[in-house]
Amino acid sequence: NGIDIPGLDPDRNSLQIDIFPTNLLNNMVVYKSSLAELPADFTGGLVNIETKDFPEEKIFDISLGIGFNPEMHFNNDYLSYEGSSTDWLGFDMDTRELPSLADQENIPSPISGDPDPQVGDFLRSFSPTLAADREMSLPDYSIGLSLGNQKTLKNDHKLGYIFSATYRNTKRYYDQADYGEYQLRIPSEEYDLIYATIQDAEEATQNILLGGLGGISYKTKTSKYSLNVMHLQNGESKTAKIFIDNNEENATQSGYTAFSDNLEYSERGLTNILLNGQHHLKDGTWHIDWRISPTFSNIEDPDIRKTAYSNVAGGTLRFEAGQGGNPIRIWRYLNEVNVVGKVDIARDYSLFDADAKLKFGISQVLKERDYRILTYNLQFFGSQPDWTGDASEVLTDENLYPNGSLYYNTDNVTPNPNEYNSTVSNTAAYISNEFNPLKRLKATLGLRAENYVQRHTGRDQRAAARIANAIDMGISVDAIKEQILEDGDGNFLDDAKVLDALDLFPSANFIYSLKDNMNLRASYSRTIARPSFKELSFAQIIDPISN
Repeated sequence: NGIDIPGLDPDRNSLQIDIFPTNLLNNMVVYKSSLAELPADFTGGLVNIETKDFPEEKIFDISLGIGFNPEMHFNNDYLSYEGSSTDWLGFDMDTRELPSLADQENIPSPISGDPDPQVGDFLRSFSPTLAADREMSLPDYSIGLSLGNQKTLKNDHKLGYIFSATYRNTKRYYDQADYGEYQLRIPSEEYDLIYATIQDAEEATQNILLGGLGGISYKTKTSKYSLNVMHLQNGESKTAKIFIDNNEENATQSGYTAFSDNLEYSERGLTNILLNGQHHLKDGTWHIDWRISPTFSNIEDPDIRKTAYSNVAGGTLRFEAGQGGNPIRIWRYLNEVNVVGKVDIARDYSLFDADAKLKFGISQVLKERDYRILTYNLQFFGSQPDWTGDASEVLTDENLYPNGSLYYNTDNVTPNPNEYNSTVSNTAAYISNEFNPLKRLKATLGLRAENYVQRHTGRDQRAAARIANAIDMGISVDAIKEQILEDGDGNFLDDAKVLDALDLFPSANFIYSLKDNMNLRASYSRTIARPSFKELSFAQIIDPISN
């Protein structure tokens, strides 16, 4: 309802428009030209979705939908794996939760000094499922419910309400998804690219979207108050079987073949609250619009699993760190709070014997994001068992330490190079004037000012390793940080300002009416593209499928 809502993935802006039932929409405005009252990071367009406050008539609608693709549905080759009992609702119910003790730097292992029974219990706390399974895929389906109405109270005051709920389950299957990495040849005089690694994959995805929207509004003769609450829950399960071909003719590659089972799950949640008040003063010549809107976003990629068997000499299957790699598990967490407050004031008046409008206002945006990645690699205390190539054979009791040779090692150190905290404060003010300098010419001139301050806490791989080593050796962390700053061997930031700027953003929009059914438009604006939280971080975020 006119508030900038970050997408389910704040770095992809993937908020889907079709979550809003059409019978509850009052208006949808697409801005193709920037205006002073719009945010300055206007990158080519902005959509303002306004839901109905007071439906003209009672609404009660139920919708059902089904979708079928002969290449993807009723397909017995569809890939999946055992997840949580709540996957169908778009979230994981602790099945993929990080095991206890796994978030510490020294996890139980044969080399950690922990008792063997404790090491065994820790290893068995990880889900043993590593293999992709075959099953039949059912068609896509969706369910929707929407209702709304208004009531007339005393003194012609009105009370309106809307509610909607939506559920969507979609599946996609591709039996030939190809990923390729190509490099320049050596020597560099040869400009034809040569492949480094080609991955041929079967890939299946199940996507669940569960959404709810509720709103209530109260209207008097001069004021209107509205409260809207929206929650979106999205769960995506991705399963793949991949054949990996690493080119031995490429001088930068070791040359190998491998095949991998990849199991992924991504859980995303977004909750937005909008409190809005609109007031009309002095015979409607003054208009005040104020809004407060917090948004809470989270993304979890719990227990991403990649199990790649390498083909070594003689056709033997092994886990090789320099080839397909040892089995790996990844947990990723993102939490973000986004609070927007704004006040817009408008004054209707007359200029050049025509209607005109003066607008001005202020806004404040506060954002904070926490991000963390934790990784675990399967290691071998002694020799590897004889493998058959079925990933379900790996984490059996006879293979896990102390019965067998397998245990988990962690790449996580303190401080974690793949962990950061970042905040943004954006204070803005604007003024604009809409008027008709000529009978057929409408002009809107405006100026916006934004004071943008972004802070970041994080470090890169080198700085994290040096600080962790200093902690192990009992050396002062502050002394190591000073040394890093002096020699430049590593980067770390501690609540440091990475962006601090006060900028002005002018805009001018003109509409000339050539005929009653023909307009000529011209616009000018200055906008800005600021780096995202992720772009300013040192985190190394790997896609386990495309690598």
